[in-house]
Amino acid sequence: MSSLAEIITIAVNEQLSSIPAQRLIEKLSLIKNRLESSKKRWFWELLQNASDYNDSVSIRLTVDADKVEFSHNGNPFSLNDALNLISPDSNKREDELHKDNIGKFGTGLVSTHILSSSILVKGLCHVDEKEDTLYHFSLNLDRSSFVNKANLIEAMAQARKDFEDSLVQTDEISGFQTSFTYSLKSSLPGLPSIQAADLDLEYLYSLLPYTLCFMPKIESVSILDKRSSAQTKEYDICRKKSNNDHKISFEIKRDGNTTIHHFAVFKSNDVSSIFQYEDNQILPFPKGISKVFCGLPLIGTEDIGLPCLINSTKFEPTTEREGVELEPGSNDLNRKIMDDTIPLYKEILSYVEQNKMHNGFILTHIRRKYNGTQASNTQFYNRYINQYKTIILNSSIVINAAGEFTPFSQIRFPFNDSKVDKELYNAALFVSKKILPQEADYDSWFNATDFSLFTEQKYTYEYLAENIEKSENIYALGPNKETVMNWLKSALSYLKGRNKYIFADKKLLPNENGVFALSTQLAADHKLAPELKQIFDQLYEAKGRKIEDELLDATLEDLDAVNKACKLDDLCRMIDDEIANQYAKNQGNTSALTKPLNSLYSWISQCECSKDELSRWFSWYYPKRATLIVDMLTESEREQALVIAQSGKMEALAVLASSDLTDEEIAQLVINIKKLPEALNLLLDTVDDKSYAGEDTGEWGEQIVYNDLLQKYPRNKGYKVIWASRELDEPRYDFEIQQNGESICYYDAKTTVRGAANADSIPFFMRKSQWEFLQTLNDNKPYYIARVFKGDNGAIKYLQIQSKD
Repeated sequence: MSSLAEIITIAVNEQLSSIPAQRLIEKLSLIKNRLESSKKRWFWELLQNASDYNDSVSIRLTVDADKVEFSHNGNPFSLNDALNLISPDSNKREDELHKDNIGKFGTGLVSTHILSSSILVKGLCHVDEKEDTLYHFSLNLDRSSFVNKANLIEAMAQARKDFEDSLVQTDEISGFQTSFTYSLKSSLPGLPSIQAADLDLEYLYSLLPYTLCFMPKIESVSILDKRSSAQTKEYDICRKKSNNDHKISFEIKRDGNTTIHHFAVFKSNDVSSIFQYEDNQILPFPKGISKVFCGLPLIGTEDIGLPCLINSTKFEPTTEREGVELEPGSNDLNRKIMDDTIPLYKEILSYVEQNKMHNGFILTHIRRKYNGTQASNTQFYNRYINQYKTIILNSSIVINAAGEFTPFSQIRFPFNDSKVDKELYNAALFVSKKILPQEADYDSWFNATDFSLFTEQKYTYEYLAENIEKSENIYALGPNKETVMNWLKSALSYLKGRNKYIFADKKLLPNENGVFALSTQLAADHKLAPELKQIFDQLYEAKGRKIEDELLDATLEDLDAVNKACKLDDLCRMIDDEIANQYAKNQGNTSALTKPLNSLYSWISQCECSKDELSRWFSWYYPKRATLIVDMLTESEREQALVIAQSGKMEALAVLASSDLTDEEIAQLVINIKKLPEALNLLLDTVDDKSYAGEDTGEWGEQIVYNDLLQKYPRNKGYKVIWASRELDEPRYDFEIQQNGESICYYDAKTTVRGAANADSIPFFMRKSQWEFLQTLNDNKPYYIARVFKGDNGAIKYLQIQSKD
């Protein structure tokens, strides 16, 4: 029978084993509820363990088809560290932890069992910390029976025995001595097995550079992907030396390609932040990156509303490292650290502004969303979001459409029903370049902006309408009217599509003077005569009224923006009414109406309107038009009119007066009146072939000459008459005479319908090709003109022409 002391010792040992076993059961049970986060978290936990107890360490991860091995070249384990792998927290004292350790609970390794129920751990350890003697050890952490506490305690005891049995003294301390190997063939009870293909190495590749920025002890990481038997893929990231506290760079080699990644670094007390950049452009954060780091990424903070990444090893994360709570009264340290993100964020955007860096939208995506308790969510919004917002508004980090860096507060984003509106953007671009983001960044800024927070940054169709109305006239919009009107037509069409009543509410439609007016103030111009518009303006000038102010610019007539139209009869009646009003007001004195009355009389005389139409349109003026004109004449002008009337030449002289001759030309005609008969006779006799010899006449004349030449050059004497203009389409002559196959002379017919008696006064014309042909002929080949007079029954006169220099 055991002594009382032995019984107590056994009970104590069982209790000591039971506590870590229970803790393991609790932690392992949670994995099945956090499968997706655990799949991402395992590598970071291993990275943390390697970092925590080393000042400088390199990592190697090897992924095979059926196993995963994580190894590093860090310091040997202490005995307590090695035993804590078996029984987490069983013998771990706070004073043994490094002050800058990321992991504080010793349970992170438990989450890596998502890969396997069994972890083979190999490494070096000091059994006695007072001695430098090193031992190599190997142990198997088998958690396959964790659902049964007794079995788990037994497995933990076996692991301790394996550890003791494996200890072998060694002098070899270099290389990747520490390793954790996971067999993918054995999964935890109740969990689906993880296949090698399920491991998202691309996720690791994208996040590693960011994570290593916050883990300065990690010098390099190598990943060997051996999942395919055909090829091993390699990824290496190595920290580059830098003398700049605000810059971290890494050299990354992947599949034979080498790239350098640069990060800007910012710190404020216990919190820091980074972003990657290249060629002065901020690069997007990797998809799925955590927004909060506690040295390593806190899985679960990927979608919170922080505008940038933040990191602090002082954060007190939740037990499962899924975030940091901000509840008042319970997490004062977390809130203090978060308070420091305000000056930190201001420094970041100030850096972006000063260096005129592109893609600032990557660092402005704030939202109300936060993980954790409702109290933490409320605290995040009330305490931080508005401060982030103020910093964004005051930062000149947006490139506007004019290519200038502009404060966010001055930028507006065109959209419709919470969607990007490219049509509105293009319309607004013409009048609002200074306040729109450049087109290349428009979508990105829009997607990064929460308009429930930035309500003033909306650019709506009403805003566009206000900008147009504010301009007052088209000339304020640009110097080129055609360009302005082409844009305006498109913009107004868009506005009408958004609000069919907008033209009645805002002055957006330009009249014919370019001034914006309401649709109710304008009428469509039905191709009114410019002369009548001028007459209207002359008549209504004293009233400050112009017809162009009341007519819609004709460029926009297809817009169907006005409900009334001003037709020709409408304008005529308004003119007629005003003439009658002014005539009555001035008691029949027409001196003030001289100019419009003369212009109107001239227009009526030349227009193609019928007398019935003119009588209706000008019911007062039309029957009185002659009397009104006479009333405007001086005594001298009336006497001249009487002479004209008595001359019997009134009709001819009226035509002369209505001609296009200027006053100066008519004056010259009067001065040379005595020479006019002679000039008229000369004019009558000076005609050309076109006037007196049409195409039919020309062909008739050529036929006459052809018949005559056949007589002059008979075929029986070896001659041949070739009608070249008809048979050969020859422009240089009409006929070619050949003798025995050789050209001997040429003829060209010139026909006039007049007689030979007028030959001196009727010119004919030589074409350039004819003159040039003459210069190629010698004296043995003459060129004749056959002048045919139709008025003398086809009489022909021949004239030889020679070209002389």
